[in-house]
Amino acid sequence: MSDKETLSRFEPFEPTWRSDPLEAFETLRDQAPVYRTASGMYVVSRYETIQALLLNPADFSNRCVDHEALGIPRQVDAEAEPHLAEMLEATFRGIPVDRGELSKVRTVIGSDGAEHQRQRRFLNRAFSVRRVRELRARMDELAAECVAKVATAQAWDAMEDLAQVIPRRIIGEMLDVEPERHGDLTRWTNEMMAATTGAARNSLAARQRLLNVLAEFTTYFVPKIDGKRSNPGDDFISDLVRAEGDDGLSSLETLLAIRLLMIAGTDTTSALIGNTILGLIRRPEQIQLLIDDPSLIANAIDESLRYWAPFYFLLRETTRDLEIEGVQVPEGALVAVMLASANHDADAFDSANTFDVLRTGGRGHMAFGHGAHRCVGAPLAKEEADAALRAVLPYLPLFKQAAGPLELAETQLLQGFRHIDLVRK
Repeated sequence: MSDKETLSRFEPFEPTWRSDPLEAFETLRDQAPVYRTASGMYVVSRYETIQALLLNPADFSNRCVDHEALGIPRQVDAEAEPHLAEMLEATFRGIPVDRGELSKVRTVIGSDGAEHQRQRRFLNRAFSVRRVRELRARMDELAAECVAKVATAQAWDAMEDLAQVIPRRIIGEMLDVEPERHGDLTRWTNEMMAATTGAARNSLAARQRLLNVLAEFTTYFVPKIDGKRSNPGDDFISDLVRAEGDDGLSSLETLLAIRLLMIAGTDTTSALIGNTILGLIRRPEQIQLLIDDPSLIANAIDESLRYWAPFYFLLRETTRDLEIEGVQVPEGALVAVMLASANHDADAFDSANTFDVLRTGGRGHMAFGHGAHRCVGAPLAKEEADAALRAVLPYLPLFKQAAGPLELAETQLLQGFRHIDLVRK
């Protein structure tokens, strides 16, 4: 495909470019580092520009994220869209909320300034050094359970048999979800992400799909939240409930924070674990390097994050007319910040398209974002990946990737695969 064809077909939320993302990123960086898509979105792809952009929330607001990535409406006009208003109220049944709050509420990833700081300080409790350290023994236990099956298997799926299990169980236990309901966390996450950031996003079918799964999610978690108000424990929901009232969280904010933890804590970490295993399987000599020197495991995880950033891109909205790399961008424009492209920028990383666990130097990867909105769950994700990799590493030399193409995740945001099938050599 020519550069012209690549650019003419590039839309962040459409799947055409995902079959060869590195080629698409290179074309963007070289030919149109600030590219206006046919839909009117602006795509920024170079490392240095992205770094500066993420450090400038005054000009690049997060206010678009809730609407564009989570499906929370910017406003609810009960007269113009009575059906939507009624469905939203039904979806959040059990939560004392009116239509006005539905149109004003913002999550921590969809807010700026003081509002972002207010919510983030409550979320920080879930990912404190103490809590992550306390969870490590449980991560190791779960990893050992998964690997016990791998040790004797002739074939296994790195996603279903390991990468999805650990994050789902850890988040489920953080949310005090019964073990038999842990599978629902994965299903709800997949449905929500596909509805809001899949190829059919913004369609009536996608909107209905989202509302259906939100109704199920809310029906489960509202009684659990109520129970924690009367009988709090040492879990994430109890931490949020203790923060309700005064300058704390509203009931709707508590529910949305649970939704955010569920999404951010399962799919992205599963992708990180699965992608790391895939990167190593494709370069077997790198597996031996880690076996010989386990201190390189942390470096391998960072290299995986650089090479396969769990999120292809973030979204920002301009707050005024401005210029980016010589391109005039109007106020209110939607900007796709291509983290995955920044991580393959040759100006920031030598041999940027090579997966190398011995990589040193270069700039820090952008997989977790940058600046005030850098992912609050990064320490937890890396700890889970470390536990999984240490457990499975001795068995990886026995396996190779199964024949056949990999199937990408349905959501256009996530750089991950539904299955990674491995077979004995």
